[in-house]
Amino acid sequence: MLKLYNTMSRSIEEFKPREKGAVKIFTCGPSIYRRPHIGNYRTFMYEDILVKYLEYKGFTVDRAIPLTDIEDKTILEALKSHRDIDDLTGDVKKIFFAESKTLKIKLPEKIQRSSRCVHCAAGMIKKLIDTGYAYRYGKDIFFDPLKYKDFGRLYRLDMRRWPKKKVRFRRDTYHGNRWNLGDFILWHGRRNGDIKWWSTEIGEGRPSWNIQDPSVIIQHLGSSVDINCGGIDNIYRHHDYNRAIMESYTGKKYARYFLHGEHLIVDGKPMSKSKNNILYPEDMYRDGCTARDLRFFLFYTHYRKRLNLIRERFMTSCEKIE
Repeated sequence: MLKLYNTMSRSIEEFKPREKGAVKIFTCGPSIYRRPHIGNYRTFMYEDILVKYLEYKGFTVDRAIPLTDIEDKTILEALKSHRDIDDLTGDVKKIFFAESKTLKIKLPEKIQRSSRCVHCAAGMIKKLIDTGYAYRYGKDIFFDPLKYKDFGRLYRLDMRRWPKKKVRFRRDTYHGNRWNLGDFILWHGRRNGDIKWWSTEIGEGRPSWNIQDPSVIIQHLGSSVDINCGGIDNIYRHHDYNRAIMESYTGKKYARYFLHGEHLIVDGKPMSKSKNNILYPEDMYRDGCTARDLRFFLFYTHYRKRLNLIRERFMTSCEKIE
């Protein structure tokens, strides 16, 4: 009997897939505007171990991973570095594939760029508008979470405190308007000077980060999955948004189980550019550790426990292992 900790119920549950002997899994992938750091690889590794264990137990696993390549940060990075978006993301994709192979992380056949699912996203948005879950404001399109009765359950949001009055919206790459503070954007309408946009059935523009994963899921896994995996930082808002979009679009339960891994921190501090403590696999190899050392370290601690990398102690341990 296999049991999993389900973030939705905050409890350990017996695993029962929708179809006997078969499992559908959607696991978060990297945003390929910048190479993944070792914390990202910790998440990818626990997802990989889960898949390998399911296969060991005799399940047929159908898994998909998105490569997010058209989000706001990607566009800003391309502009900042004066690079073509496809060239930038193509280089990062190669690094991700190579480092995953070195760390013995097996990637599925269904690994798709978000930019290859734009028309699927546009079709989804059109249906969400037609069914009243989404609305146009100017060139942009927003999702109204208040129309989806189960919104916020994954994160345990107190919906009594959810904002309901009209306010100015200034958080995304493009300034626009939305009805309520809690509404989130699905579609960025084309503006003058945009470097990436598509002509679709809902107009010219590009899908927001919020609907890119759902479009990959619909295109490669269908309306429902058994397991949705990611990092703990994805619970709110990303996975709550994904769930709301998927279930509003399909009218079906999206996922039976949600799994989330904890953060990796360095010397007791979260990794960040401001702290100048982001570590990549090559940094660890340069210091003298091997891919085997790093892999062992990343899965040694339970995936739902925060992992603290004390760099000096880690390198000493690597020397002893060798």
